[in-house]
Amino acid sequence: MQKLKTNKNHTSHLAPHTSDSRGITLVALVITIIVMLILVGVTITVAINGGLIDKTKEAADKTKLETDRETLTAAVIAAMNNQGIVEKSSDIAYHLPEDWEVGGEDLGPYTAKSPNLNVFTVDKYGKISDNESEEPDNPGEEPDNPPDPEEPQKPTEGEEITQEEIGDFVFIPVPTVTAENETDLENKIAQGKYPMAVKTTGTDEKGRQNYRGVLYDFSLDETTNTVKITPIANSADGYREPAFLEGEDDSEDALKYVTLTQKSLQEDFNEMVEHVINLGGFYIGAYEAAFDLEANTVWSKKGSPPVGLGNWYAMYSIIEKQSPIQDSKNNELKAHMIWGSQWDQVMIWLKDEKNTTDSSKYFIIDSSGMTSNMPAMTGANENDVVKGIYDLAGNMSERTMEAYKKYSRVMRGGDTSIGREFPPSERRDGDSPSAIIGVAGTRLVLY
Repeated sequence: MQKLKTNKNHTSHLAPHTSDSRGITLVALVITIIVMLILVGVTITVAINGGLIDKTKEAADKTKLETDRETLTAAVIAAMNNQGIVEKSSDIAYHLPEDWEVGGEDLGPYTAKSPNLNVFTVDKYGKISDNESEEPDNPGEEPDNPPDPEEPQKPTEGEEITQEEIGDFVFIPVPTVTAENETDLENKIAQGKYPMAVKTTGTDEKGRQNYRGVLYDFSLDETTNTVKITPIANSADGYREPAFLEGEDDSEDALKYVTLTQKSLQEDFNEMVEHVINLGGFYIGAYEAAFDLEANTVWSKKGSPPVGLGNWYAMYSIIEKQSPIQDSKNNELKAHMIWGSQWDQVMIWLKDEKNTTDSSKYFIIDSSGMTSNMPAMTGANENDVVKGIYDLAGNMSERTMEAYKKYSRVMRGGDTSIGREFPPSERRDGDSPSAIIGVAGTRLVLY
């Protein structure tokens, strides 16, 4: 067997080519960097287009918002008086850190801005609503101009609206809202115009003109066989509004639900008149009001049990706690218990309407035959409906803001206790606001 010989003097042909190897390594490095840059770009693009950054910021903002809301809620609760009312913005500010800003007139609504620029609205009952956060200005950037909001428009006569939570309403036009003075009032009435308010002296603390309500009596003019409209003299010993009743400031029944003063009622009435001027009228509930006394909610919907289990103060306070709503024409509307002067404007609007069961009679002064002797769910009686408004002649008497003498609030319309013969919808009847009457409810208005 031959052995393999090794040539010790042989030189290998596999020696490394050093310069070529360095070139290949550099090319690979460049390619790797390019690929990494591409991947980074793709990642950033996905993060931006996929909203990852925005969602992260949104989550952080939401956390700040909830923290600010909790801080404000604790301060509002601490600021409430014994009646559950926040009287002044300073009461809220006292219980907040110094870097919060709180403003607003007495009895609200108040505005509170946190150091995170979250802005809240607080009403006098402590209800907190979120506003848009205030974004800080960015130097060198042009601010975005928000689109102009659509201008509010006046509703049309008899226009009906439906709000999911609060129900169905009909628009009542008021062609002549105010008179300049008592002489102007007389002249307007002589011209067949019937103002719902007349100016009095001075303004309230919010700068609104003071007014008093103009109330009317309705009867049949047998000579012309038309409805006669006569103004009721304003008297401290008669029918009037706005009016604070004697003893309401220390009445246990009143203070359990609400704090009333002549000043607060005057401001309330002035605000109503101002809103009616701007709207050209107001909305009235198509149905008698129904309440949930425990949940503090109220609505005007067909097929509801009309309330007869609360006194005037309980009904008033629940209605006052309702949040403003917006109609289809961008008007912000406040819910309120109907004023006596508003009830009379409804009667004026309906004065030519006939009894639905006897066309020889005018509905507002003789509704006999239209009602039943038994209380029913709202809107159940299809005879007692005129221009889309139900139960004005029957079912429940309806409490109003109107006052009578020193101790009574006025109920309007017919009810089942009156019977079938003469339950006119223009009827007035004074009673104690502390009384709980089984056939006494109320009706909502929006303005």
